[in-house]
Amino acid sequence: MALLMSLSTDGEVPDGKPTLIAGAITADDYPASAHGVSGTTVVRIRVDADGSVSGCEVVGPSGSDALDEHTCFLMKQRMRYEPAKSAAGQPVTSTITHRVIWKGTGRPDGLALLKPVWVELELIVAPDGSTRSCNVLRFETLTGEAPDVACPWAVQDMKFPAIEGKNDRKVRYRNSVEISEMPAAR
Repeated sequence: MALLMSLSTDGEVPDGKPTLIAGAITADDYPASAHGVSGTTVVRIRVDADGSVSGCEVVGPSGSDALDEHTCFLMKQRMRYEPAKSAAGQPVTSTITHRVIWKGTGRPDGLALLKPVWVELELIVAPDGSTRSCNVLRFETLTGEAPDVACPWAVQDMKFPAIEGKNDRKVRYRNSVEISEMPAAR
């Protein structure tokens, strides 16, 4: 479940716009009550002169009350801003519009579907075991994920042993999963 958040002003900001200084919404925030659906929620939030969020209104519903309500809950609970300023430079109350894109699994129980996938990477590993570079050789999936997710995962999660006094190593990583239907049990 991935999530993307982008900002845009709605024209009601006095002089400039409030700037987000703390708070985030991540894929881990996906509410179980949304039952795996995807949707985009557009909200208009009120940012007070102290930078807190005091109001949230759904102006573009996602089609899921659970996603829309959770978006406003998180905005009020987590987000903190450098407030907009008046022409005199004083902090003022303003509004700003946020768009939150929720990606569900498509299953009512919220569980991810198993999908065939093939990943083949070529990594250059330094003598200390750190990954110097990563190149995607093959990436196939039915989920529509872009291959750009493979290398950040490999660099962060794959660990290699250190080999003192040696040159860089080229490592080819291959991983495939094949899933076939089983005949119905009798």
